[in-house]
Amino acid sequence: MTGAITWEFVTAIAGVLGVLAAVWRYLEARIIRTEITAKREVESAQRAVQEIRKDMDTRIGLMNTTISTLQVMNAEKYASREVLRETEDRIVAAVERLQTSVDRMGVRVDTMRDRLPPKSNA
Repeated sequence: MTGAITWEFVTAIAGVLGVLAAVWRYLEARIIRTEITAKREVESAQRAVQEIRKDMDTRIGLMNTTISTLQVMNAEKYASREVLRETEDRIVAAVERLQTSVDRMGVRVDTMRDRLPPKSNA
């Protein structure tokens, strides 16, 4: 390649550079569109996740309220161990007093029988 550069050579180089520039701009536009689309999809997914999180928080709050209500209902419905123990102690004490009274009643009946006048066989 010795000699002067011809117009055909300059035109060919300009054409190749023009094609390369056009391909570059096309690829750059595609990359930018893809980035924008991906960014929109990420934002949409983030909004969906936030909505799901809000829904889950609401549901967890309702479950906590329900569990608390059930705990209160169970506490009101069923007696505690201390109350059962106290009730059992009162019942046992009453049964013991009743047993003592029945035992004494047998002694009283015997003493009353001794005081009665004898029956006549007439």
